[in-house]
Order: sequence, then structure tokens, then C-alpha cells
Amino acid sequence: MVNIFMMLKIKGKFILFNILFILTITSLVFLKITIFKVIKILLMRCFSPTSWWLFKPLKTLYILIVYINYLR
Repeated sequence: MVNIFMMLKIKGKFILFNILFILTITSLVFLKITIFKVIKILLMRCFSPTSWWLFKPLKTLYILIVYINYLR
């Protein structure tokens, strides 16, 4: 009987840890995307719209880096 309660207690902590971990990762990704948007707005003010096509690959690379960091 005690072992079952101990197992439930441990599983509860594990589930809580997983939820907190997922929330932390999500908030970090959101923060990185927000930082990218701020940089993008600043860069858009510096460059003309015709040169904006240069930043499409940069955005794709940035999303790829964020995803690889998430998988680690």
C-alpha cells in the first residue's frame, strides 16, 4: 500500500517536472522568436523593402537552430 502511494507521488513529481520543462522550453522559444521579430523590425527600418528578400533564409535558419536546440 505504501509503495503504491510512493509510486504515485514520484509519478506526480515527474509529470509536474515535465509540464514545467515544456512550459520553460515554450517560453524560451517564444522569447527567441520575439527577439527575432524586434531585430527584424530594426533591420526593416535600415534596409529598403527590395533588399528584404535577403532575410528570408535567415529566418529559416533561425527557426532551424531553435528547433535543434529544442531537440537537445
